[in-house]
Amino acid sequence: MHLSKPSLLLVVLTLNLAQAQTIRNGEDLLRAMHDRYKDSWYQTVTFTQKSTTYKPDGTSTAETWYEAALFPGRLRIDIGPATEGKGYIFSNGSVTVITENKVVANKKDINMLLVLGFDVYCQDPEVTTVRLNVEENQLVNVFGEFGICLGGLKSA
Repeated sequence: MHLSKPSLLLVVLTLNLAQAQTIRNGEDLLRAMHDRYKDSWYQTVTFTQKSTTYKPDGTSTAETWYEAALFPGRLRIDIGPATEGKGYIFSNGSVTVITENKVVANKKDINMLLVLGFDVYCQDPEVTTVRLNVEENQLVNVFGEFGICLGGLKSA
């Protein structure tokens, strides 16, 4: 599996959130997201999903992923039953790749879905800003009342 970092993430906020706080920059957006749910966001979640990989030759493979998260910053993905020993562990800015119950890679990798889909609500907004590692003027574009584009303008 190739883990890539998207150069652009779209975060659509409700009109109520936009009206509640004025969003002028990326830090304002992250603070608004955090403040809205900081007292009620869950700290753990588990779920199962079917993941389909489409290959260039037109074939595909489907796998069951078993996921468990502890927020902020930790996500374990078992690909197939845990007894098969295949998966990923994301922990505070790095990913460990496991095959046949052995660590085969360990590298820095920010899982943007983890940061912006979950961690943003339960960790200090300044920590989220550092995790995003983008300059403030690249962090946010406001598109009227309909949404906010959060992400860097840098190419991937």
